[in-house]
Amino acid sequence: MIGLNRLKTSTGVSVFEIQKGRGISNREIREGDIIVEFDEKPVAGVDDLHKYLSEEVIGQKVTIGVLRNGIKQHISAVPGEIR
Repeated sequence: MIGLNRLKTSTGVSVFEIQKGRGISNREIREGDIIVEFDEKPVAGVDDLHKYLSEEVIGQKVTIGVLRNGIKQHISAVPGEIR
C-alpha cells in the first residue's frame, strides 16, 4: 500500500472520533480515516500531527492526506480548538 499510494511513511494517525467545536466544521474528515500527511508533510504518528498543529494553522484551511478504504485522498480541513 505504501508504493501504491506513494506514501512517505508506513504509519499514520487513525481518526476514531470526531468532536464538534464551536464554529469549526470539518465534514470531509471521517471516522476510520488514517491521516498520513498534513500540508504535504508526512505524518508518521501523533507527535508529528501535534507538531504541525501550531497556532499559525488554527482557523486556516489546510490540506490533509488520508487513507480511506485503502486509497490515499486529499481533503481540506480547518483545525480549531476544542474548549
